Amino acid sequence: MINKFDTQSIFSFSAIAADNLAVHELAGFQQTFSSGYFCRRCLVTYENRLLPLTDVHFIQRTHLQHNKYLNSLENDLQMKSKFGVVGPSPLNGLQNFDPTTSFPGDLMHDFYEGVCPLIIMAMLKEASSSRLITYNAIQNRTENFVYGNLDKSNKPPAIMVKHFNSDRIVGSAAQKYCLFRLFPIMFSDLVERLESFKIYLILRELLDMVLALSQRKRWLPFMETLSINFQCLMLDLLPHKVIPKVHFITEYTRIIDENGPPVRYWCMRYEAAHLYFKKIAMQSYNFKNIPKTSAQRQQLRQCFFLSKPYFLRTFEEASDTKQTRMHEIDSKVKILIAQRYGQQLVQSDQSLLRCSKLIHNHIIYKQYAVYVYDLEHVEEIPLFFQVLYIFKFNQRWMFIVDFLNTDGFSTKLWSYKLSSYGRLGIVLPNDLKYFHKGLDLYEIDNLHVVNLTSRLTKNN
Repeated sequence: MINKFDTQSIFSFSAIAADNLAVHELAGFQQTFSSGYFCRRCLVTYENRLLPLTDVHFIQRTHLQHNKYLNSLENDLQMKSKFGVVGPSPLNGLQNFDPTTSFPGDLMHDFYEGVCPLIIMAMLKEASSSRLITYNAIQNRTENFVYGNLDKSNKPPAIMVKHFNSDRIVGSAAQKYCLFRLFPIMFSDLVERLESFKIYLILRELLDMVLALSQRKRWLPFMETLSINFQCLMLDLLPHKVIPKVHFITEYTRIIDENGPPVRYWCMRYEAAHLYFKKIAMQSYNFKNIPKTSAQRQQLRQCFFLSKPYFLRTFEEASDTKQTRMHEIDSKVKILIAQRYGQQLVQSDQSLLRCSKLIHNHIIYKQYAVYVYDLEHVEEIPLFFQVLYIFKFNQRWMFIVDFLNTDGFSTKLWSYKLSSYGRLGIVLPNDLKYFHKGLDLYEIDNLHVVNLTSRLTKNN
């Protein structure tokens, strides 16, 4: 309960999102992950992390058990730690707070900045040691790879030779995930010859389900199987790479069961805001009172956003607009427009407003981008269309789209194979149901493919 001037705000505690080190400091666990009991959810030790989960099941921490450890520490002042517990949490006074369950894992730190770059580096080093590609060739390929228009915003820096020496991939979390997602496309000629690519496929399938915003309870047993297979394969193929985050990955089935989709409580938005403040601190050159400078800039920025009439409301914003006469439009498109709006519109040579990018109700639609418009059959196979033109007629926007055929799924590229048979149609933005953000179409080995960022399912 928070007291205000004349009212009170009542809230209930649920969970705290943070990176692993901050969580352990706040929850009262040991702040080292290279020895002892490094997990806040179970009683695994650093040595036992190398035991396959097919042979062992680690005891889960409970609130009652945790309180017993705290009592032992309080009664024996010489004891510094007991089963990874070093002291009480300052949040113990909050109602419903439990140090063993109130800190779910953060998939940004565990996946994007944890196991994903680790697997990428392992695959590239295996390719180099197998004489499939050199470090310089890897650098050239990552430098010259042509990213799609939508993926460009998260284009990762090139993997240079010095990064192999430090065994570290640089870049933001979004950039590392973009590299991880497009790795099979970027190195399509190598992946099938890599033994560690088996780990990538299992991790990718697991991550797609973890990232899904709508999730189903029936997925959980399969996710548990995937996480166990991932840990066992890591022990078999990359035992020297089994870091604590590999163990944390195996706990996401329980985390999702207790807290729901992890994208609703991850640190991605916080890190984006933190990056904004770091840029202010570096660019302002004000080292006397950085908090005041940051607060002022943030307040001015928020005032600017709140002053816009479409902030948090439905709105439409078009980019790169121009007038197009009817005789300049492709004949097939004119036939579609005539069928929808009448032959008189086509014959009148009326001009239409055309744009290359439209933000409609906070969803970005781009020309030539691919979108999911439905899920088909029990398997929920996504159906795609490509936006060819974006026109405005009678104060209403419309998309001229090409309905694509979903020819199958390529496990090697971890992408859907698409083809076009010229099935054009007109789609209105208000008629679309949002399934996934816009996708880039890549051409690999005479195949056109799209790479989803998560598994899709219809809401119940």
